[in-house]
Amino acid sequence: GITTTESGLQYEVLVKGKGPMPADTSEVEVHYHGTLTNGDVFDSSYERGKSISFALNRVIPVSQFS
Repeated sequence: GITTTESGLQYEVLVKGKGPMPADTSEVEVHYHGTLTNGDVFDSSYERGKSISFALNRVIPVSQFS
């Protein structure tokens, strides 16, 4: 299930959360693993062994992924 956006961004949801949907201003804590199309890792919270927290309104809006 890789999704490609109109801009060319590709993403895959590995594990979908089961909790309530956070609000735009909610602070969330996530783990992520970013790779290029050739498989090279450009950033990974897993490899650092530390998740990251941020407010949802400080990242690319979900509408950009549709």
